[in-house]
Amino acid sequence: MNVISAQLEEAYPESHEGKGMRFVPLGEGLAENYRPGLLLLMGATTLLLLIACGNVAGLLAAKATARKVELSVRSALGASRTVLLRQLLVESLVIALLAGMLGSFLAVLIQRATLAALPLDLLGVREVGLSGSMLSFALLVSIGTALLFGTGPAFTASRAQPAEELRGSRTSTGGRKGGRTRAGLVVAQIALSVILLTGSGLQILSFVELRAVDLGFETENLITASVSINVAKYEDPETRTRFFQGVMEDVQAMPGVEAASFTNKIPIRHRWTDWLTWDVDNPPSAEEDRIFTYSRTVMPGYFEALGLSVLKGRDHSLDDGPREEPYLVLSQSAADALFPGQDPLGRTVGAFNGLRDGHYEVLGVVPDFRVTSVDRDPRPQMYFSHTTFPNTGMNLMARVHGDPAALVSAIRQAVLDRDPDVPLENVSTMEAIVADSISGSWTLSLATALFAVTALSLSLTGLYAVLAFYVGRRTREIGLRVALGATGGRVSGMVLKRGLMLVGAGLVL
Repeated sequence: MNVISAQLEEAYPESHEGKGMRFVPLGEGLAENYRPGLLLLMGATTLLLLIACGNVAGLLAAKATARKVELSVRSALGASRTVLLRQLLVESLVIALLAGMLGSFLAVLIQRATLAALPLDLLGVREVGLSGSMLSFALLVSIGTALLFGTGPAFTASRAQPAEELRGSRTSTGGRKGGRTRAGLVVAQIALSVILLTGSGLQILSFVELRAVDLGFETENLITASVSINVAKYEDPETRTRFFQGVMEDVQAMPGVEAASFTNKIPIRHRWTDWLTWDVDNPPSAEEDRIFTYSRTVMPGYFEALGLSVLKGRDHSLDDGPREEPYLVLSQSAADALFPGQDPLGRTVGAFNGLRDGHYEVLGVVPDFRVTSVDRDPRPQMYFSHTTFPNTGMNLMARVHGDPAALVSAIRQAVLDRDPDVPLENVSTMEAIVADSISGSWTLSLATALFAVTALSLSLTGLYAVLAFYVGRRTREIGLRVALGATGGRVSGMVLKRGLMLVGAGLVL
């Protein structure tokens, strides 16, 4: 392709200079939209694992400190440092192995609920589960955690000097260095928890703002469905238009239906279809100055079904006969971009989609709305008539009074009455389509919130463990303080002050 691109650039330097093709593996292209979310979840999982590792290291260090006398006795009785180190590491590995097995078992139990919340079907994935390699990875991480964060405390404990420990020459707190290490681990856990809580809060805020976005059209009581007719059976463009017109009129005549129409692409659900557009009377000097405009093919009543009013001119009509320049309806932003400061009605728009080009007369102007996704601002849009491009696959949109689901059977029968071989497919409300489009954000918000709450719980557990160990190792000192007149509030304040210092340091970090 590089050779072909170079040949085209040499043959057509004005239009092909610096142009080529970028290839992406199919799997990577399909997963592209999900990569940011998966990376976010992986980052949250990593932070959570680090917090858990901090807890493990702190608890193992405290345990090793508390067992120094025992280890000193073993050493005095002839146990070598290697034997002591091996004993402590084996204990850590057994605990890690049991924890990894329990975690894997819980993961198997909740996998169905997790996978049900992820839009894997959009990637063509049909069956996903916890494989042997995934469970093995979880166990290896558990064992690796024990080895990595258990080796330090075990090595420190195995270096105990039996004579000094048995004489009780060491401080009751297990040494200033050990206390600083445990305190540092708690500070790190608090800091990582704040990162997760902040990220979770931002993710939830993004979801809340997505839910509150004004789409520019009314989603309530709006039902959609797909209708596709056989190309061989409806070869004549006029027969295609008559079929969809008949179904549309039948639906419009149903009790409770305010408006009904057809479009080739449903807002939010269907994306793209860009056309290059320009003002024919004042064409741009360079091709790159032409405007990209989303195109849709619609039938009369489409804007009414969306709850919109035509701002200028009028909507399409099936009474509009064949024209050398077919009619076109523009959105307000498209009209402003193509004809700044001018009346767009009656003007001619040039349009090209890579396969066909043509000239179209502006019939009307409608308000802008979010046509491709909730998180993208409205882009310039244009609407062709079904008589201009008589598609065989269209989507019904009907605005009704009350529950839209109550009319599904009647609409399906109306389609079958026109052609018993044409099914009504992909029936959905517009509210459900919008909710489904932001389900990924909801999944990430829920997952990160659960990770953040778990991280906070682990951090509080680590803080409690450090303070409990701190108090436990200073029981005699506290007793002396009380004997010398210290009140319970003063003693509690001393412990709380230490806890607040650790939390404050973690928050600042």
